[in-house]
Amino acid sequence: MSLFKSYQEDAVMVQASALYWTNTTWVKGDKTLLICDPNWLPDEIDAILAAILPLVKTHRIYYLFTHADYDHIIGYGAMPPGQVVTSHDMAHLINRENALDQVRRWDGQHYIQRHYEHRFPVADLTVTNDGQQLQLGEFNVTCFLAAGHTADGAMYFIRETGTLLLGDYLSALEFPFIEDSWYAYVRTLDKVADTVIDLDWTLAIPGHGPCYESYQDLWDRLQADQGYLQRLNVKSQAADWEKIYPFAGFLANEHRRNERKYQAENKT
Repeated sequence: MSLFKSYQEDAVMVQASALYWTNTTWVKGDKTLLICDPNWLPDEIDAILAAILPLVKTHRIYYLFTHADYDHIIGYGAMPPGQVVTSHDMAHLINRENALDQVRRWDGQHYIQRHYEHRFPVADLTVTNDGQQLQLGEFNVTCFLAAGHTADGAMYFIRETGTLLLGDYLSALEFPFIEDSWYAYVRTLDKVADTVIDLDWTLAIPGHGPCYESYQDLWDRLQADQGYLQRLNVKSQAADWEKIYPFAGFLANEHRRNERKYQAENKT
């Protein structure tokens, strides 16, 4: 069975990892290949390589990274050469060795052996402002900064295929994880509501969980996440959110961290 789900006559393919339903996205043009956040387990990385290696001689490859969390960069070391796109903050503020240490530590804790050395994605092109346009081969990509989950987040909209890459926002599986800032997370979701969601997209791909093909479904998730953030001032348990987020009952530590972030940034 193929690990890929195919969209739009194979122009867009999404591989969902067995771990946390983490998505790798592949967008193929006539002469260009875009790959977003290649990840997780060795056999999953091998499946990605099996799909893209036949195209190395005919396609120019670009790697788009939504942020530098270990689960989103863990497969990059196995990838063939190509240009790298990240946010400015991922390129300039992330400590590369610390990021790689997290990757290696995860592998070690799980006895994972790989046939490649881990590498940090060194940016050739960076996102510095909202609405920035990048011409990546035959693809026009509109970029947005997306802080809140992490400080170095980015979202990408690929016009030719109507593909919206959301990074670790708007997952149907989990409430927002605030590793950076509550205020920044609220601003990012406001940006999605004001601008990003109205792009001419046909497929929206979060970092984790099922893709969206319906505007209403994505809008409903956006409102749910906004509601979660605004209600962090009301004492609740993670399990209270299970009707909206199916794995919330297992995410108590993340919920408590979110509460601490909210309290620290909303002292009166």
